[in-house]
Amino acid sequence: MAQDAALKRDIETSLVVLEADLDMLPEHARKMDTNAPWWGSEWMSDMGRFEWLGEMAKQGQLGSDDLARYHGLLRKLCKYLVLTEQLDLPVPDEVLAELKQSSQRQPLAV
Repeated sequence: MAQDAALKRDIETSLVVLEADLDMLPEHARKMDTNAPWWGSEWMSDMGRFEWLGEMAKQGQLGSDDLARYHGLLRKLCKYLVLTEQLDLPVPDEVLAELKQSSQRQPLAV
């Protein structure tokens, strides 16, 4: 039970952090402040969270609400791919593959 609670907490934390950081991405693009020392490591952490959530989804560890939020975040990231390229922020192949799969399951409208 404690492991389940810890996993749910980690999933929720990852979803909240990704939501907040993706919402900030357009502002970073306007300011072009990705050279701020914290942003590069934060972005890589975000991509790690996407990879981990994708793995949790594949293992059936995400509830229906969390899975819907995860797919919503993938759609938002897809919408912002132009910004990630503009800001030279890498998106790992695993995340790009999940974006492609997610876009085939449902429309990309955010």
